[in-house]
Amino acid sequence: RPMNCEFCGQCVSVCPVGALNDRIFLHKARIWDLKETQTTCAYCGVGCSLTVGTRDDRILRIRAKEELGINQGNLCVKGRYGWEYVHSRERLITPLIRKNGVLVKATWEEALSLVAKRFQELKKDRTLAGLCSPRLTNEELYTFQKFMRGVVGTNHFDHAGGYSYAANLTLRDSLGFAASTNSLNEIRTADVILALRCDLSETHPVVKSEVVLAVKRQKAKLIVINSRNIYLNKFSNLTLLVKPGTEAVLVNGILQAILEENLGKEDFIQTQTEGLDSLRPLLQGFSPENVSSRTGVAAAQVREAARLFAGAKKAMILISTGQASDRQDPALAGAASNLALLTGHLGKEGSGVFLLGEKNNSQGALDMGVTPGLLPGYADLGDPAERNRFEESWRKPIPAETGLSALEILQAVENGKVKGLYLAGENPLGNYPDSGRIQKALVRLEFLVVQDCFLSETASLAQVVLPAVPFAEKEGTYTNSERRVQRVRPALKPQGEALPDLWIFQELANRLGASWGHGSPREVMEEIRSLVKIYGGVDFGHLDGPKGLQWPCPSPDHPGTPVLYLDGFPRGKARFLPPSEGAGEERDPEYPLTLLTGPVLFHSGSLSAHSPGLQKIRGENFVEIHPEDAQKFGLAEGETAVLESKQGKCEVKVQISSKGAPGVLFLPYAFGTKGGHQLTSWDLGKTRVKLGKAG
Repeated sequence: RPMNCEFCGQCVSVCPVGALNDRIFLHKARIWDLKETQTTCAYCGVGCSLTVGTRDDRILRIRAKEELGINQGNLCVKGRYGWEYVHSRERLITPLIRKNGVLVKATWEEALSLVAKRFQELKKDRTLAGLCSPRLTNEELYTFQKFMRGVVGTNHFDHAGGYSYAANLTLRDSLGFAASTNSLNEIRTADVILALRCDLSETHPVVKSEVVLAVKRQKAKLIVINSRNIYLNKFSNLTLLVKPGTEAVLVNGILQAILEENLGKEDFIQTQTEGLDSLRPLLQGFSPENVSSRTGVAAAQVREAARLFAGAKKAMILISTGQASDRQDPALAGAASNLALLTGHLGKEGSGVFLLGEKNNSQGALDMGVTPGLLPGYADLGDPAERNRFEESWRKPIPAETGLSALEILQAVENGKVKGLYLAGENPLGNYPDSGRIQKALVRLEFLVVQDCFLSETASLAQVVLPAVPFAEKEGTYTNSERRVQRVRPALKPQGEALPDLWIFQELANRLGASWGHGSPREVMEEIRSLVKIYGGVDFGHLDGPKGLQWPCPSPDHPGTPVLYLDGFPRGKARFLPPSEGAGEERDPEYPLTLLTGPVLFHSGSLSAHSPGLQKIRGENFVEIHPEDAQKFGLAEGETAVLESKQGKCEVKVQISSKGAPGVLFLPYAFGTKGGHQLTSWDLGKTRVKLGKAG
């Protein structure tokens, strides 16, 4: 039978006699022969500290030291064993140029000369746009947006689909900062934890361990709100299984129950918040009885959740975000913020709202202004004084108009308004919704440049491909989901002719007349510090401690800010936001089933796809089908099913599971064009599918 194992390797790490061994490292070297480099994981937004062991310029093992980092010796399977892609034979090690319809090897001079020439032409026509990956370092992300704004002269650039950070911006509207309010290790100090639409065992396993520790050791109460029967339900005191897409409706019901029973924190509401009087009438339609009929959760359970959360001395709300996000994210974050405000669970240790980013630098991408409407540090692009600050530093004008978001850029490619596209580490064809539509759009481009470590699905369509380097071959910083800025240190030399993204951005800027030179990551961070107030005290020397620094850190002598809003809110008072219901219910007789997509433990995209160890555990995609649906459609475990939506179809192996409700399927999206993205749509609504047997 299948092993009930996450393959995290923690048993190997703690074995006192060395009886358990790492198969990848076994017989490769003696541990005293390894050179060890301290760096930060490049997978999810937790930001685990890694100790990379190398010999002869090759990684042989990765481990975690108990005394370093927020993970305190813990790692997940991707962090400990998912590094093999660094040495993949499929790595890009030379530039490629398309000649006679075929990508062929080229020199850097050939490739960069062509890119600079075509960018100059597209710049004049204002038809160039860009997309950047949140896997890049802060220094690279900052330089990318500086290049697009100051050199290309456009705000048409974005990252991660342009929608996966909507929850962060909602928190900014409500509380003041577009980020989590507390530190990860504070989860273990909470009395009540609300896991809201997050499957931590699949997305953020180290955070899952924090939750389990809080429940088992500290006797915390756990409330789980999810549409699937997830691993955390085993530890929950109250499991609320909702209809897909109704999580925000349920939280609004909890808010109304708190108001009806006068459970709110009145002194906090009066002194620290505004807008509750406007919110009250808007919540009246979310009575527990009304919400019950819409979510499938009993009214008594809604009231129980309200009493449990409001009655806690310290309570934490956890929400995962990323490219599985949908139109519900702003509604969900707004409801969570309202709940924390109504109960006074903000501005203190162990109480707040936590947004768990999907990528290692999802938070940093926002901080660095890789969005079409915000400058670095969340400065308002529309504010002339803020633009002037950056223009004086960069000695370049910045366009005032808000640019296009990621999906708007792809729509502009469709209709011919964008003719050139610069992708730095981003793979829309493999990672964005409706991959079929994206492919049709991309082939219309006059000039596509892809900068990546691998020849991704999107890179295979490019006119020029520039080889970049992964985390183990570069220097810089990442900012994790708790606002912690941490060092990234190179453990290896770049393979072949591959170069860091920072160098490539700088060289292109130089060739387009910017005269930037080639500043080091440390020098770029000095520039960031001078312009971004929340990073004012973040210098490389200050980051050499065991746990980095959490922003806001406005000056070199500042210790960082583990807990936001201890001294109040930036605008004086936090705002209650109007309730929203998210995507809503959608029915289509032709497509009778609801499809959920999301990440899975052993895969997160192109990096894990090139790691043999992870591929051995989970090498192909699957669809989870409830036993009732499997019987109804005549499907058995391991058979191949055909899923079809209005956007496209795919064939995947069947995995029969009771994690979802009847009529609800789950399909991971982290398998490129063989994942769930070929079935989803750009409007981010619910995906309806029909199901059949292959052949």
